[in-house]
Amino acid sequence: MPAYSFKERFVPMVKDGSKSQTIRSFRKTPPKVGQLAHLYYGMRTKYCTKLVDPSPVITKVHCIAVLENGDVKIYDTNWLDASDIKIAEKGGKIEGVDSYTLPAPAKDSLAWRDGFRHDNDQGEREGCFDVMVRWWKQTHELPFVGNLIKW
Repeated sequence: MPAYSFKERFVPMVKDGSKSQTIRSFRKTPPKVGQLAHLYYGMRTKYCTKLVDPSPVITKVHCIAVLENGDVKIYDTNWLDASDIKIAEKGGKIEGVDSYTLPAPAKDSLAWRDGFRHDNDQGEREGCFDVMVRWWKQTHELPFVGNLIKW
């Protein structure tokens, strides 16, 4: 039963369904296609609120690497081991795992679907990846390797 808590800025987008994915660090038990994604605000606090009921079904799980140079690489697997992570951090090819590097328009779409929008969001996706990277550098270290979970 994967459960995910979202910061307040993402709550409206999770509720209206326009945020249809999340990028998370690896967990001990990786999420799997077919499981329910339980989506909350304020987990482990007295303000805990379920955002979507019924919980959506996870439709895809990939590994994702966000590199310091701005590249985003998607790996067609839901789990990487420690040696693979070192390769992924450098944007390298992992034996037996298909991967691709996202072009600029796809990075913008990825960021928009993940809830990174311009202040007066009108559905414009161009430049959303820049919004994501600015936030990411404040809250995470780069390179980042984890899961891209879609519902």
